[in-house]
Amino acid sequence: MCIVALMTVTGALASIRAHPLRFWADLRSRDWAAIAVALIAVTLPDVMPVMVVALQRQFGIGPEAAGAVISANMGGILVATVLAPPLLVRASERLLLHAGLTVMVMGNVATIVVGDYGVLLGVRALSGLGEGLACAVGYGLMARSARPGVSVSLYAAGQNIIAAGGMALLTLMIAAHGPSIFYIAVSVIALPALLLVPIAVRGAPRGSGSVARTTVPRRGVAPLAAIALVFTGMGLSWTFLERIGSAHGLAAAGVAALLSLAASAGMVGPLVAAVAADVLRLRPVLVAAAGAALLAAVGLRMGGATVTIAAACLLRFTWAFVYPFLFRLMAEREPSGRAATITPLATAAASTVAPYLGGTLLERFGIDALLAASATFVMTGLALALWISPPAGAQEQ
Repeated sequence: MCIVALMTVTGALASIRAHPLRFWADLRSRDWAAIAVALIAVTLPDVMPVMVVALQRQFGIGPEAAGAVISANMGGILVATVLAPPLLVRASERLLLHAGLTVMVMGNVATIVVGDYGVLLGVRALSGLGEGLACAVGYGLMARSARPGVSVSLYAAGQNIIAAGGMALLTLMIAAHGPSIFYIAVSVIALPALLLVPIAVRGAPRGSGSVARTTVPRRGVAPLAAIALVFTGMGLSWTFLERIGSAHGLAAAGVAALLSLAASAGMVGPLVAAVAADVLRLRPVLVAAAGAALLAAVGLRMGGATVTIAAACLLRFTWAFVYPFLFRLMAEREPSGRAATITPLATAAASTVAPYLGGTLLERFGIDALLAASATFVMTGLALALWISPPAGAQEQ
């Protein structure tokens, strides 16, 4: 109901002339619906640290096994993202959205009653297929919105709004009612998306007839690799943020505050990027992001409630802030748009690798190894982006 009301209000603002502080004004109701559907489809990845807690409590498994389950879920999202372009040639966006959301809800419900670890892996992979399909179609709708860049920025901000409230609330709910409440909650949250599907696809411009072509032009490979590396590094720390906080002595309420405040910082990141995109140059942003990521890793290593929370906030803000600039770099280097359409492949691949790799590093080598690997991946990705970015004197958007 709140989402529908929000779309009504913002639809009335569509006629207002664009202004840096009203960058959302040109979006139509179908654009807002597409953003909402895509957000709901990725609710579970947004609260991934809490899912690790739910899995460990429900099945009595360690971080390595929990990371494998998360990776199976993200692997399903990755496969669905690969399958989405050819499926869109053969089926309508409405049908694929309904199918994806239904499979996602069924997977969450099935997780409650699963008892075998092998079956659990299959169920989460299947649920990931539904999540990935719905998100991929939603991403395509956002790309064809009235203002695609603004849609993606608001989508990124919305992810962190969900994470900020959802992780704090779900952490406390799991402590009070057990791990099953996690899957019940994320299933209930998904239901409104089914009602928003007709609005999201109503009158949306048709995609390109070459949607089935997934070959990435050569100039688009390096930006995609940079995005994948940065997302992998950030995901290593983010997935196990709850474990890092607990290791530094934070109680349940402290961990909830840690996750919520970090997600709130991430919510601000893409909004700041959207407002300042025409002011900030790309190369200084990348250098600053590298320094901030390194500082965050050091802070998460030092410990102490205040330092840990501040470092987590810096990590999430940096991740959310730099992503629109990496996406812009890709668009500038490869203007045909073919690389941009498969950006979810890069982020899904990173999200598939990070949980399992992070769980393995944490369980076998400890927090130091996890944070060192996180910083290494991020630095490598940003260094690659700096290498391919235009020189300081070149014109930037």
